[in-house]
Order: sequence, then C-alpha cells, then structure tokens
Amino acid sequence: MLSFVWAGMILAAFAYSAFSGSLDTLGASVISSAENAAELLIFLAAVIPFWSGIMKVASAAGVTRGAAKLLRPALRRLFPRSFEDKACAEAISMNVAANMIGVGSAATPFGLKAVSAMSERRGAEPDAEMIRFIVLNTASVQLIPTTVAAMRGKYGAASPFDIVPAVLLCSLAALAAGLASAELFRRLSERRRVLGGRRRVWLT
Repeated sequence: MLSFVWAGMILAAFAYSAFSGSLDTLGASVISSAENAAELLIFLAAVIPFWSGIMKVASAAGVTRGAAKLLRPALRRLFPRSFEDKACAEAISMNVAANMIGVGSAATPFGLKAVSAMSERRGAEPDAEMIRFIVLNTASVQLIPTTVAAMRGKYGAASPFDIVPAVLLCSLAALAAGLASAELFRRLSERRRVLGGRRRVWLT
C-alpha cells in the first residue's frame, strides 16, 4: 500500500512541475536531496554503532535485567496468563526493558520467544495478550532516543537530548491509546460473538 502512496506522490510532483514549468527546479532538488540523504546515512552509520555499543555495555552490566525486575509488576497486570509461564514472563520483561533502554538488537530475540510461548498456549489465532504485546512493541517507549538526538545534533541543535521529556510523553500517550484501542476492539469482538450466538439460538 505504501508503495502506491509513494508512487502517487512522485507522479504528482512530476506532473505539477511539468505543468508549472519548473522541471529544472525539481531536478536540482532531487539531486541535492540525494546528496543530503547520503551525508545523513554516513553520519548515522558512525553514530548509531557508538550508541548501540554503549547500550550493549549497559545491558551486559545488568541494566536490562534490573529494568525488567522493576517492570514486572506492571507487566503482570497486562499479561496475567502469560506470566503464569516463567519463561514467557522473563521474555516479555526482558523485551520491554531492552526496548526502553534502546537495545533493540537484544530485544528482538526475547520478543520472538515471548510470542512463540503465547502462540503455543492459544494456537495460530492471536489472543488479547499477544495483541497487547505487539502494541507494546510498536509503541516502543524509549528512554534515550539516540537516533533522533544524533540527527538533531547534526543539524545544529544546541541540546540534542532536550527532546527526551517530549518523546517520553508522546510515546506513553501513543502506548495508552494503543492499549485502549486494543481493549475496546476486544470488547466489541466479544460482544459481537455473544450476540451472534444468541441469534443462532433464537433461530434454532
């Protein structure tokens, strides 16, 4: 779907430039944008491994496990059935904690392990707790937005990390909206299932 959106935007830009007689300006803009993109990629290729290394050291020092222990009470309320399985509970806690401190490479294996354990309990069809877990990963509450801060530093921000409170607030709001939506649709689905069952009983 996104490929069609991008293709449409590109075609619209060329069509507008052709009708307005500004194809030369469009060509110059495309070239300069490609140059800026290449410079940004080279910059991020140097910065991201540095911060990833810092986070790996923090994870090896026990920061991830400490954060996982702190998060367990809250996560137990979101995933009560999954926390009956010790291995699944640990995978969920470690995944969320690793994402929060910015160690995405370490979070992925724990996330796959948690989803695998959940699917063994329910089967191929995702249950409410699995959907909550996917929402939690998609919202990806992160305490240290290293990539965005690095880009702000490159483009002249005096304090690249001063966005941390705003990022945290926005990500928490997105997480709350996602979890609320998941719960709303779960209740609507259950209500539809109950009403459908009543109709079948009435018809028989």
